Amino acid sequence: AMTRAKSALEIHYNDDYFKSIPPELARHTLTHTAYAPPDELTVQLTHKDVQLGYFGYVQKRVLPLNSGDLLGVDEEGCRNSRGEKVLKYSAHFREELMRLEDMGYKPTQAKVSFLVYWFNEEKEKEYLIALPEILLRICKDELN
Repeated sequence: AMTRAKSALEIHYNDDYFKSIPPELARHTLTHTAYAPPDELTVQLTHKDVQLGYFGYVQKRVLPLNSGDLLGVDEEGCRNSRGEKVLKYSAHFREELMRLEDMGYKPTQAKVSFLVYWFNEEKEKEYLIALPEILLRICKDELN
């Protein structure tokens, strides 16, 4: 979008990355407006967000998955369309989920974003792992 702007471009950003742009090329405006949190968030999981070793036990469930497949979510991980667990969250991501739940967000669905191979050096074996995108929605009644 930045390269397609014809006459003006507005970027709302909560950091100082753009401060290096000279004032004659950009106008920086600071606002102290408090904005309401978004109704939903999407979180893309990475290798550090899943228990990599668990994939060694569920390869038969992971192999049939395709990018874009919908997954069920619970507090431990994600399930395939048959309700079988295909991944477990890492302790790090479970803490992040708890932080987001304290803000009123609940995971509602997930989909497979990436299927990649991970090499387990300890077992000297390669495993297919699924890295999902998780949708969290704010639960209004939990905020009151």
